[in-house]
Amino acid sequence: MSRARLATLVLALAFALGFGLWRQASFDPVGDAFENSLLDLRFRVRGAIAPPAAITIVAIDEAAVSRIGTMAPLRTALAEALERIEAAAPAAVAINLLLLDRTAADARLARVLAASDRALLAVATTDEAEAARTTSLPEVLQSLARSAFPVVAGARPARRPDLHPFLPHAGLAGAAELGHVNIARSADRVARQIPLALPIAPDEGHLPALSLAAVRLAESESALALLPGSAVRLGDRRIDTDADGQVTLNHYGPPGSIRTVSLGDLLAGAVAPSAFAGRLVFVGATAESLRDLYATPFAPDVPGVEILATLAGNLIDDNLVQRDTAASAWSILLGLLLALLAWRAAWLRRPWAALAATLLVWFGGAVLMQLAFAPGLLWLDGSAVLAATLFATAISGFTRHLSDLQTTHRLSREHANLSHYLSPVMARQLASRPAGEMDDRTQDAAVLFLDVAGYTALAETMTPGQVSIFLGRLHAHAEAAVAAHGGAIVEFLGDGVLAVFGLPAPAPADAAAALVCGAALLDDHAPSYPVTDDGRPSPLRVSVHYGPVGMAVLGGRRHGHFTVTGDTVNVAARLQEVAKQHGEAFVATRQAIDAAALADGVTPPHFTRLTEVSIRGRRQATEVWVRRDPDPSGR
Repeated sequence: MSRARLATLVLALAFALGFGLWRQASFDPVGDAFENSLLDLRFRVRGAIAPPAAITIVAIDEAAVSRIGTMAPLRTALAEALERIEAAAPAAVAINLLLLDRTAADARLARVLAASDRALLAVATTDEAEAARTTSLPEVLQSLARSAFPVVAGARPARRPDLHPFLPHAGLAGAAELGHVNIARSADRVARQIPLALPIAPDEGHLPALSLAAVRLAESESALALLPGSAVRLGDRRIDTDADGQVTLNHYGPPGSIRTVSLGDLLAGAVAPSAFAGRLVFVGATAESLRDLYATPFAPDVPGVEILATLAGNLIDDNLVQRDTAASAWSILLGLLLALLAWRAAWLRRPWAALAATLLVWFGGAVLMQLAFAPGLLWLDGSAVLAATLFATAISGFTRHLSDLQTTHRLSREHANLSHYLSPVMARQLASRPAGEMDDRTQDAAVLFLDVAGYTALAETMTPGQVSIFLGRLHAHAEAAVAAHGGAIVEFLGDGVLAVFGLPAPAPADAAAALVCGAALLDDHAPSYPVTDDGRPSPLRVSVHYGPVGMAVLGGRRHGHFTVTGDTVNVAARLQEVAKQHGEAFVATRQAIDAAALADGVTPPHFTRLTEVSIRGRRQATEVWVRRDPDPSGR
């Protein structure tokens, strides 16, 4: 593993661990807002679920308000409705109405409440003392004392002040147990959490949430104890809370998910007693005009009574969303795992594989968080997990990009070096193909040999430095001409050049291109034509043959060079002797002339038959043609 890879791995894991721990220990409003949005998304992905059948809501809806009215008429209707519900033997009845003002109908409602041992009234709290309406009447204080947690083990959190209650007026407050109906709303106004207990001033203990008190009544003998900032004990169950004593709701779905009956239908006798028998009944406003609506992940207008009923259902089924120490630990572990996988994905060899693997890591992380939530109900810290994955992806991808740039520069430099010693065509082929792919491959090609006539005598008259300059001019001239006509120089052989037309794949015009290139090589008007230091042009000889050639890398096990082999190469080389014997500058075989004639759109130079010779070392005679410019007179 390279140092760059190891460094990115260490940084990615360190960030995942550090950021995860920081998220658990610090107040982060931006991260919390993002996390709340992620929680809402998880609810929507999960979809609605079935609520417990043991809860019924009696809704004071718009029809009931229009028909009954408010204040005294509504109190009378509540008394009658409570009598009907009590007759069906419910498990408990929680009335989510703030009965603050006295009316003429309160006496009947107070009698019904006092006769019931299963009814609870709502209390709202505020931290503004002057806004609260309190009373010190004995019956109210007795009701508060009776309703408060009987056991409080530990001190209240320092950041949780005493709250002042909005109590029902004295005539009602003393007739029933009390429970608070405060619903926590975050900055986006969505109801996600409810405190299970709130401290009541002045020193009246901790008041349980109305839903918790209702569940305790429904579970007749359940003892209730509070561990401030840690948990609530309900019978044998421990219900963990956050530092503010809050729990996170497990919403069932859009409004109406919990069974709801209209107060008007109840009073009209249209609701069977079985709707209440043995059930936990919540009575509350659902009418929009009564303005007790909250946003949830499923809808912007869920009645407060349904939020409280949802908490009761969560407590009954023990399926609150968990955001405890275990969830924090799993969040950090998942962040570390995804950071590791994102780092590994970024370093896959092929870019498309790295991209696909990175997307798979992100998708897998989202799936794991959703599986932890539904059905596991673990609220993993998506902000920490996604931040760890994003950081690992970004730093690994950036380092991979830098590494790829360095590799590209290195390969370009190596390719340039390779091209300096090989034909650019051959350099590209050898660099782009796996080792050994071009070995022992046979194909048709045109082979061209270039030689300097009288080179030995010419070199005798020059110094070694002049010879080097001369050969450099010769090779540059050959390189320019061969490249211009689509050929590839295979080897520089001192004063000779071996070029092939037909690499990397054969084409119909290969032979014609070789003949045209040969004519260009002999053109002494070319700017690169080789001359001696005294300005004399150098006589050149060109020979061309066409036929099958073999490609191979010759040399040892660790070092070799690419070349072409076979009879075609040998014949092209021996033609130099034929040209010398006949004093010709450009000769080609009949095979090259015939192959060139088949080319489309390429006009090769004019050739005439010279002779038929037996090439040294070959039994078969070879027909040799020589370049002859046509007579302008036509003769």
